[in-house]
Amino acid sequence: MTTAKPTYIQEDLDGCGPRRHRVYAMPATKMDHDYWSTVTDVACPREACQGIIRWAENGYVPGYRICDGCGAHFIAAGSAQAPTLIQARAAGQRTDLTRQIMASGKARRSAALAG
Repeated sequence: MTTAKPTYIQEDLDGCGPRRHRVYAMPATKMDHDYWSTVTDVACPREACQGIIRWAENGYVPGYRICDGCGAHFIAAGSAQAPTLIQARAAGQRTDLTRQIMASGKARRSAALAG
């Protein structure tokens, strides 16, 4: 997947004060009303990652996503015409949910290679 360079915003996403966050523009959907398919179960926008962005709102906020490859955390933003993923947490910071999602992604990639 070819990835575009991220842009940056200064935002307080977690109540700990404004910080710089990467914003990735995602490909728009062909259907005006289908926003969630542009930010869920899609290729990770981070360079050199082959993971899939997974739904991860359980215990987080609506729109929260985690990559099953690199473990990066994102918040879905934008619209169906201009969807974005805001990177909320660095890939190296692991939570229990991150580990579960990454394990399922590893199993999915292993199964794809096997057969």
